[in-house]
Amino acid sequence: MRHGFYSILIGMGTLTGCIPNITDERSALLSDIDGDGWTVEDGDCWEDSIQPTLVDGAKVHTLTSADIYPGAPDAWYDGIDSNCDGADDFDQDGDGFVPSLYVDIQTMNLVGTGLLSGGDCSDIAADIHPAMEEVPMDGVDSDCDGKELCLRDQDLDGYGDGELLASDDLSCEGYGLTMLDGDCNPGNPDIYPNRDELCDGVDSNCDGVLWEMELDLDEDGYVSCLLNDEWFGDQTPLGGEDCNDSNADHFPGQIWYNDIDGDGYGSTDSGSAGGFLEHCDPIDTYTTLEVGDCEPFDATAHPFAPEFNDAADSNCDDMESLGYTNCTGALHQGVDHDVYYLMCAYPGAASAGRTVCQQYGYDGLASVLDEAENDALRQLNQFMTNGTWLGADDIRSENTFVWDLDGQVQYTNWYGSHPNVNGIQASCLSMNNAGQWKEVSCTEAFVGFSCMQRSVTPQ
Repeated sequence: MRHGFYSILIGMGTLTGCIPNITDERSALLSDIDGDGWTVEDGDCWEDSIQPTLVDGAKVHTLTSADIYPGAPDAWYDGIDSNCDGADDFDQDGDGFVPSLYVDIQTMNLVGTGLLSGGDCSDIAADIHPAMEEVPMDGVDSDCDGKELCLRDQDLDGYGDGELLASDDLSCEGYGLTMLDGDCNPGNPDIYPNRDELCDGVDSNCDGVLWEMELDLDEDGYVSCLLNDEWFGDQTPLGGEDCNDSNADHFPGQIWYNDIDGDGYGSTDSGSAGGFLEHCDPIDTYTTLEVGDCEPFDATAHPFAPEFNDAADSNCDDMESLGYTNCTGALHQGVDHDVYYLMCAYPGAASAGRTVCQQYGYDGLASVLDEAENDALRQLNQFMTNGTWLGADDIRSENTFVWDLDGQVQYTNWYGSHPNVNGIQASCLSMNNAGQWKEVSCTEAFVGFSCMQRSVTPQ
């Protein structure tokens, strides 16, 4: 009960000299002493002829007793509960905190006021006070410390790394601060969300995907985009601007040879039928990576073409120029690789045949790895009366034959039961005109030789 009502009761007792009786109390409850139209029974919290005084530290006011009643206009922070709602006049938003200016100031005649903590920086918002948890980057000082929580921007690219830092004021515009999240590489200022992708080997725009243009899909050492100044990926490419990243033969600076006759081989001659261009992909008649075409205007003559028993150099090995005209050759298309076999009817020791093969650019004497290869060589060998040398012997270990080029012999096609007819003198392998193998002396002078080029690039 407010001060005014008690003043009425005490006054009455003084005048009569006795304790107020029930009738006097009832009369006081129903009296409108200040003439504001409200009685104590109606809820008037200041029913007195004594006027309210100023509260030290509160706002100055000119209120009279008649200005205090339920529903009256109430000015905050003047120390008077003008509308009689019982609220502390210094905690407008009711959050339990008052502005620091009004700490320890009581609201007149309200018990328990003047005890609330100060520091409320916005007394019109109940969710803003010193005990409130700060919400990062919302532009509101929720805990009234005068600072904002911002994202740390280590590389100053405008995007944060997820770590929070307190600013010196209520903005996030200070050095190393930002309100934008998502930096996937906080140590590199060139990498941040929503930027144009760079050709640098990493996810420059932080979308979680490496730009396809930065991938060397055909593993030729070149990527499709124009290289940036720095490459941050695992393996630095040889260059950029790959014109066809699905073909390892197409890349900037590739050398294409002039193939006038379209046989898949070019010439290094500087004439009209030769030459080369450096270009990412084929252009005009510069369409091949292979050279050695000895007849640039004849599509039937080129390296590894069918060779016939005549004076024409159809396979461009130049053997005919030194008299080796009695040779036949053909390309065998295998499952994993192509093999070119050349059979020459020039008898001599195995070592002599090996030398001739290597002298004219072949791998050496022929090896045979399966039945299909054996049959291909047999067809060339069918007119060789005394057979032809194969590139294998058991000189290192008796009866353990090893190819010159392809390791230990696995497939065999022995004549009979492989008798060692010449004892320790028989160490080299030959094939008769039926495609069967024999072990004969390496110095046998009546055997021809078979050259081989393995893993020929198909054209």
